[in-house]
Amino acid sequence: MKNTNFILKTLKTTLIFSGLQLLCNYSYANDINYNNYKDIHNYVLKEAKGLMQEYKNSKPLEAEIFDSTDDSIKSFLQGTSQIKADNLLAIQYFPKLAVNGSEMSFCFLFYDSKKNIFQQYKESVKMSEDEILQYLTWHEMGHCFAKHEGFNINPKTNEFIADAFAMSIAINKQQTKLPTKIIKFINTLDTNDIHSNKNELEKFLIAVLDGNIFNKKLSVNEIINIIKYYQEHSSLVGYK
Repeated sequence: MKNTNFILKTLKTTLIFSGLQLLCNYSYANDINYNNYKDIHNYVLKEAKGLMQEYKNSKPLEAEIFDSTDDSIKSFLQGTSQIKADNLLAIQYFPKLAVNGSEMSFCFLFYDSKKNIFQQYKESVKMSEDEILQYLTWHEMGHCFAKHEGFNINPKTNEFIADAFAMSIAINKQQTKLPTKIIKFINTLDTNDIHSNKNELEKFLIAVLDGNIFNKKLSVNEIINIIKYYQEHSSLVGYK
């Protein structure tokens, strides 16, 4: 089992000041200054924490977000994962960490504060900055939950599941236009791109809408189960 002594030693300053302190001081105002990466940091963290509060599992799961431009974070990424330090937003999942004497799973989200997180999406599809941050966060948390649930999938299917999760959360929050925008963005990618799952995402969206799956607000666990069922059956016919 990995021990967080190394991780917390490496990230000590960032964890205290960028994580725990912001959790205590975060204001839940709707007005986000998108030129201020402290605000973006808090926005993503709020969305991720909100999903985890809904999520039920016998194995504890926690998450935190870090700026990958920090030298200590770069060193941590290079030593523990294959994530590129200049990713706009990415996630690293640890199935077992010892935190304050307790064993738990942990998702570390990383973002690059020196890059324009919105440009690629604004240029290709008409997503608002709110929608872009929501999509990216929900997508990465889809990865987090899939790994925690033990989905045994290949990398391309893993990306489909993360997008299906993001689309499902959007529908569940009555943001009914966002799933189509996500598919439009996916359609701009090269067909060889691992994230290119347009046809499968369209089929999933049709199955969800035809089945009237979201006729009531669903929990995160129910959404995960819907995606599991679809993965196994390529359909939601018979899903209850």
